[in-house]
Amino acid sequence: MPPLNKVNTSGEELFMELASDTRRDILKKLYESDLKLSKIASELDLSLQEAHRNISRLSRLGLVEKSKDNSFAISSFGKIIFNQLAPFDFLLGNENFFKKHSTDDLPRKFIERLGELRNSTLVCGVGPVFERWKKMAKEAKSCINIVTNQYPLDVATIMISRVKEGVKFSSIFAENIEVPKVRDEILKKSGWTKMISDGIVKRRMLETVKVCTTVTDTEACVFFPDLTGQTDLISSFFSKDEQFVEWCNDYFHYQWQRAKSFDDTKLLKY
Repeated sequence: MPPLNKVNTSGEELFMELASDTRRDILKKLYESDLKLSKIASELDLSLQEAHRNISRLSRLGLVEKSKDNSFAISSFGKIIFNQLAPFDFLLGNENFFKKHSTDDLPRKFIERLGELRNSTLVCGVGPVFERWKKMAKEAKSCINIVTNQYPLDVATIMISRVKEGVKFSSIFAENIEVPKVRDEILKKSGWTKMISDGIVKRRMLETVKVCTTVTDTEACVFFPDLTGQTDLISSFFSKDEQFVEWCNDYFHYQWQRAKSFDDTKLLKY
């Protein structure tokens, strides 16, 4: 059955109507399943009158249609629009974070896919971030891929131990990344050179890195730079969501294709 009272609308009108949290929440509920008006009102804590008013506005836009059993369903057009709202919802849900952080270093195709990061948790604080980061490395089953401009020794030590256990490790370092001199001794003891020759460890290097990510076979995290361009390592999005992991993995492989051969002499050792 076609949407009720459908009219042609401008992009401006569509955007204004969907600026409402309530109407976006209704679309989300209907995207998951058809619902009757009373159920929509109950699940979203709305009065019947308020639910009907918002449903009518969505229907007028051609986003919602009424089924034969008097339940409401999202239309095909509504599904398309709902999926396009994902980046907007992600950014709006993390408004305070993105007012202080930048995505300027990201290629446009990854900015357009930011909605894929929506099912994630923003972890803040040195302790919580590093503990979650280390836990992710410990739980990696077959691979760890990392793009970074920082070298937290305790996180790196765990990753090295996982490589010794057979987990494949691919890294992209920024040139002039600062690493402690003790790193050389740790790598020597771990048999790092043999791991590289065996293909378990792969390394490349970029001139600059601002957006950092770590991806395992089950989880990923991403760090964005602040407004000065410095990567913020005390605020990170973590998730095991399939789309989130795919976004981070695609970003890693994008950077891998751009990166050059690893040059140990460009590391700054302290």
